[in-house]
Amino acid sequence: MKLTPVYLITHTCNSIGYFTRLAATRASSEYVITKSANDEYTLKTISTFGESAITFRDGVEFEEDRLDGNRVRTVITIRGNKWIQKQYHDKNVTIVREFHPSGDITVTSVVNGVVCVRKYTKTA
Repeated sequence: MKLTPVYLITHTCNSIGYFTRLAATRASSEYVITKSANDEYTLKTISTFGESAITFRDGVEFEEDRLDGNRVRTVITIRGNKWIQKQYHDKNVTIVREFHPSGDITVTSVVNGVVCVRKYTKTA
């Protein structure tokens, strides 16, 4: 899987309420992904609502401070063209980032049975 460093959101959740979806479609969101020489990945999310960055190694658990103010235990495993992220807190969250041959990314998030799909298109 070849990473393109910058991705721009092109589609957002279809399973959330109208007003939340409307706000989400008006917000911009961008991913910036880098990989260091020692196999650490950094995923930086830049959006209208704020910025966050996580640095991780495949399969190694770490603590993550989310934008909602919660600190969660997180592990990201890389399986083929997918990054599978599990966040453990009062509500467990699964985020699957699927990297397509076109260079685009589909991000599927699941919490309490609610599914949200976002799509990002490479820009750089």
